[in-house]
Amino acid sequence: MLLKTTHRSIGVTAISIAVGLIFILAGILKLCSEESFEMALAAYAHLGWTTAAIVARALPGLEIGTGLLLACSILGKNNIVPKIAMLGTISLSGYVIYLLVRFGNTANCQCFGDSVFISPTNSLIKNALIISALVPVSKYGKGWHFRFSKVAIGSGFLVSAVLPIIIIPLAATQPIANPNYPRPIDLNPLYSAQNKVTPVVRLDSGHHILAFLNPNCSHCRMAARKMQIMKTRDTALPFFLVIGGTESDLTQFWKETQAQNLPYSRLAAQDFMNYTHGRFPMLLGIHNGIAEMEPEYNTLTENILEQWLRR
Repeated sequence: MLLKTTHRSIGVTAISIAVGLIFILAGILKLCSEESFEMALAAYAHLGWTTAAIVARALPGLEIGTGLLLACSILGKNNIVPKIAMLGTISLSGYVIYLLVRFGNTANCQCFGDSVFISPTNSLIKNALIISALVPVSKYGKGWHFRFSKVAIGSGFLVSAVLPIIIIPLAATQPIANPNYPRPIDLNPLYSAQNKVTPVVRLDSGHHILAFLNPNCSHCRMAARKMQIMKTRDTALPFFLVIGGTESDLTQFWKETQAQNLPYSRLAAQDFMNYTHGRFPMLLGIHNGIAEMEPEYNTLTENILEQWLRR
């Protein structure tokens, strides 16, 4: 009987360590691609940009914190830690079911960030296995107990949620004033026949947000993805993509950004560099041919643009 109990205790401890390592890995990979996770939360969960940014940092932090507690067999009174892990996994499974119903089985649930693509169906299978593994841990686990362990566990959860927000600061909620604007801007190079794809509207009339993007730049792709999400939320936002180069294939760019619904043009490499001076993505708020602002894509929100459009 004692041998059986010992074997069970070893097995439960091994499961706790294994699940803990999975949680740690998932949290680290999400933080390594937190911007993509933030975009997914904004696009699929319809969170505001600030809320999405906070969740994209705090949730992976909680995963890492929970994983460390499980891996170290610090399970708390009545094995509260694996029970919290089970509850969290069940809650996230509800979100994955929503993804599956609303967007089909093609969405990346971001369980392991951008590093591993996991469809909603595979994510539900993974979550079911994790929950099944946590059942014996919550029932038979003999974790490490010490004085003030309850306080330590509570503090651990709090620190793990807050620390990523400190390490990866949130972007400013308002654009920083730029003394170089307003200023007139020559948009004629965009209409040159050598660009092959030219604007079908006059960009020197009315309001436009011009986004100068290098299709091979990861931040440019992220900017295009964010503008696509914002355009879906508010179809009146006047985005226009200016994509550098005239020959490069855009298949992968459109696949990653899903921004095919945004109007765009191509721009010869030298003209592109003349506008951006090698710094991209570059966004310009244009009003009747006057560049009035140069917001950073990670600070851009619908509210900022709506205020600018009302001027």
